[in-house]
Amino acid sequence: MLLPLLLLLVIALLALSLAFQRNLLFPAPKRNAVLTSRSHRIEALAIPVEGRLLRAYLASPIAAPKRRSGLLYFNGRHEHPTSIFRCLEQLPGQHLLCFHYDKMGPALGKPGEARLVADGLAMLDWFASTLGLETSRIAVAGRSLGSGIAVQVCAERQVRRLVLVSPYGRLIEPVRAALPLAREWMLKDKFRSVEHVRRIACPVLLVLGERDQTVPAADSRRLFRGWPGELSEFALAHSGHRGLLRQPEVQRAIGEFCRPDRPGPAAADRVRGGESAA
Repeated sequence: MLLPLLLLLVIALLALSLAFQRNLLFPAPKRNAVLTSRSHRIEALAIPVEGRLLRAYLASPIAAPKRRSGLLYFNGRHEHPTSIFRCLEQLPGQHLLCFHYDKMGPALGKPGEARLVADGLAMLDWFASTLGLETSRIAVAGRSLGSGIAVQVCAERQVRRLVLVSPYGRLIEPVRAALPLAREWMLKDKFRSVEHVRRIACPVLLVLGERDQTVPAADSRRLFRGWPGELSEFALAHSGHRGLLRQPEVQRAIGEFCRPDRPGPAAADRVRGGESAA
């Protein structure tokens, strides 16, 4: 008698989780915003996109750069968009833009995959236009959930460089880490990055935590297996899924990779914890 009741309870919890999946995927942002910097001015913006307003943050260098460039960031599920501003000191002279996935204005409901990708493309175009640059002079970064948006944006636009922190091949992979009984057909938003990476033409940096149990490092590497482009990797042996952007060595790796004057690597350059892998 107890076993059927437990099974019913598990099924009920799974059904509730999937029924409210967009509320779980796109929760209200945390308040630990990073809004101070010694090297950049940070301003909050409301950017119009298709009759709606996207809440965004733009960090602009205080000292005029010799060469203008920018970085657009797509945040993970459990972080404030401005988490990327922890890297500002390692990105001198560069503009950084990030935005909330929720909306201001008349739009109702939680965002879905198609709308997020469309918003990402619109933000990239706005950013490039504001800086007076082509999108090919803009770098893009995405962490965890945001990596699925970043991959599709970079498959549609030519960008300068792409940083992916804990990227997955399909959204069902991290979902099943939390809900083992979940199946892809149950998801409203699939985020099948594996179907888009072949169209990415810019150099890519993977930032991984070897102890990540939500998106195992091996799964992130598999996403780019056989990819013909220029691939770099920075992996921390003792890090898990959260907190990677707080690590100074990760901030330095992203800053080095995104330097405007840095040429693209000639071949795959795999780095582990700051040292070349044997």
